[in-house]
Amino acid sequence: MSCKDIRKEGLFLDWIIESTKSEAKWKKPIIRAIEKITTLFYQAPQKERSSLYLLQLIDKYWHNIPRESFQSLTEYYLLLAKVSDYLLTTLLYNQKSPLREF
Repeated sequence: MSCKDIRKEGLFLDWIIESTKSEAKWKKPIIRAIEKITTLFYQAPQKERSSLYLLQLIDKYWHNIPRESFQSLTEYYLLLAKVSDYLLTTLLYNQKSPLREF
């Protein structure tokens, strides 16, 4: 699954955005983080792609999203949980890399 596939699935991001009441200042930073995490996950050798590796990527790139972008700390952690669950479910299920090898 590529970044474009994740964006095409849009239902997930739409659901996240609709399920919050904030002005979604975090929308673009979250999409950028998801794209970066997805790209790095698929660029890693297949034997290194694990839930631990994915959680490390999520931890690294989620910290780039300013907490001030969220209405509350609860919203921040709720979205972190939803995005983490989505990435773990989606990327670990689709282990075959969509990235072209040159």
